[in-house]
Amino acid sequence: MIDANLSILEQDIQTRITKFKGVSQVNKQKTHFFVMSTAILSSLTTVMIALSQYASTYTIYLSATALLISASLSILTAWDGLYNHKKLWTSYVTALTQLNELQADIQHLKANGEIEQAIINLLYARYKAIIGEVNENWLKLRSESEMGT
Repeated sequence: MIDANLSILEQDIQTRITKFKGVSQVNKQKTHFFVMSTAILSSLTTVMIALSQYASTYTIYLSATALLISASLSILTAWDGLYNHKKLWTSYVTALTQLNELQADIQHLKANGEIEQAIINLLYARYKAIIGEVNENWLKLRSESEMGT
């Protein structure tokens, strides 16, 4: 067991909090983009197909456009399935919450006086478990996307 250093642990936690905030925000934005894009493109495809039934002059153009939009939709869906931004977002937000709780616990312990080395070691083990879970989730998502599940 490592005798953890409290100030280094606090720095590590803060570094991860900053990083995870950024990564979770990017994945949140990508999740929203993919959800809204697929909804809009699906709706547009439906509208184009419906309009092609009534606009005989433009049927070929509307049908071709609907086909292109549908193909784009397939690509977006595959991309999102490969990277699974929603699961990444939730994984990083969960870790971020746990790191914030750990940081708050350290602040409360420090406010009550000197923290014993055994407690610092437990806090460090908790930190490692949080990071380990994030890494495990990331690897699981990567292996799922490679297997196509």
